[in-house]
Amino acid sequence: MPIPAHPTALAPSAQAIAVTTDAWTSEILPQLPPDLEAHARTRKAFVRVRGLASATDLLRALLAFVLADYSTRSLGAWAVLVGLADLSESACPVC
Repeated sequence: MPIPAHPTALAPSAQAIAVTTDAWTSEILPQLPPDLEAHARTRKAFVRVRGLASATDLLRALLAFVLADYSTRSLGAWAVLVGLADLSESACPVC
């Protein structure tokens, strides 16, 4: 099988950039329902907190994981760098 001479990673999509940057606060959060926290706790989607402060933080981490194609280690590092949470690789919400 041929080995590529240069990296073949895809550029991040516009959705991934919006989730992983400051656009989260200005563009995405206002579109979420105001009672998201209550719904997440009622439906047991936000039970094992693991360092996340809110259900919106959990949603942001999950979207970053899926859209930016992060590994669990990269997701933990990203969460620390953006100030979302202090997550270890084993404490990531997708594990």
